Amino acid sequence: MVPYRVLILERAPNLRRALGQLLTDEGFEVATAYDTETAVSRARALEPAVIVIELETEADLAAVRQLASVTRQLIVIAPYGRGPLAIEAMSAGASDYILKPISRAELLVVIQKAIEQFELAREVTELRLELGRAPT
Repeated sequence: MVPYRVLILERAPNLRRALGQLLTDEGFEVATAYDTETAVSRARALEPAVIVIELETEADLAAVRQLASVTRQLIVIAPYGRGPLAIEAMSAGASDYILKPISRAELLVVIQKAIEQFELAREVTELRLELGRAPT
């Protein structure tokens, strides 16, 4: 089985590398981006199972909206105390969120849950295609 692909949108190079390494060590195929335009382009080309984006300000909600149009499984990482911002991100299309500081275990559980949803959506799509081709 091919490893699941995760795209990370993180502006801070150190955190982008750390998250990428953590997920690589866990067996994921990782792609990274430092800005929204690059993330959208890579998401369209690579079709990741999950996108993880750091959400710092309300301005980042635009990135969430753009990326939500490319994938259904979008996880935001929001600063501690910014729960309302994370909830806004959910309204903008994010599928889940994590508040900082994040733990390795929490990140992996949320990503695994997103992958399960990704797989369910894929199965539904395949079943709908089969039903559409089935003789009546």
